[in-house]
Amino acid sequence: MPDFLTDEEANVGLYNPQIIISLDNDADVGGTVDGTITTYDKQGRKLMSVDIDGMSIAPGQTSSILLCRTTDGVRTDGYTQVKAVPGLGDMVRRIPSRISFSASTHADDSRQSAIRFGHKYHIKPHFTFRAPLALASDACIVYNDTLNGWHNDIDDIELSEGAELLLRANVANKMPLSLTVSATAITPDGHAVPHDDILIDVSNTVRGSADGVNATVTPITIRLKECRKGAIKSIDGIALHVVATSPSDDASAAAVTLNSKRHTLRLTDIRVTMKGKVIGDFN
Repeated sequence: MPDFLTDEEANVGLYNPQIIISLDNDADVGGTVDGTITTYDKQGRKLMSVDIDGMSIAPGQTSSILLCRTTDGVRTDGYTQVKAVPGLGDMVRRIPSRISFSASTHADDSRQSAIRFGHKYHIKPHFTFRAPLALASDACIVYNDTLNGWHNDIDDIELSEGAELLLRANVANKMPLSLTVSATAITPDGHAVPHDDILIDVSNTVRGSADGVNATVTPITIRLKECRKGAIKSIDGIALHVVATSPSDDASAAAVTLNSKRHTLRLTDIRVTMKGKVIGDFN
């Protein structure tokens, strides 16, 4: 499972996850199934459960039941029953380690059925889970990365008071997700530099594509300012923390299924500059 889905801050509200339940029934008895789907975390603790009532079993054949958060835009042909289960999208807000399904069956007593005594009948369930990565309007995913390898280049540099290190870029975003970026300075061994030593400011929120097709370009500036004299010499780069959220005011954009080939994030015109007086010791 990718890290951006398992981070503690991640809220993976999928727009329309789907569960297909196939029930093979070789008896001439129909009925209904009432069930409960429960999710658990790695420690075995219950995350949440969703009740699903009234699933129909056809007599003497295979019933194919589609469970989905919403039936909007869903093709219903090929299924004997389609049920909207609004709570289904909440089941993976925290990615579960285990999912269980418990059920009780009830025979349809409104029709006559023929059975043979001494013969064993079977009802066999099969489950398929489909979850296109299209996020609901209040979902977010988290991505962490580092830009490092700076230490050898700035080890001999000293900033005067008020001087700043600036990283500028244009971000072309084809994802229907807005990106909030924060950063922390890190040392060569990967430890975070206290904000009292290096203050980092990110100038802009990266806007999401309106349609998931055309890129939206947002200029962004990451500004590093020395708060303790000489602190700039201790850093090796920055650790980026990116929170991607669906647009809460545009349901059509939120419903776009993310695609790794089509929905890209591209940085262009990357420039690293120093603003202010810089003193170099090159002995």
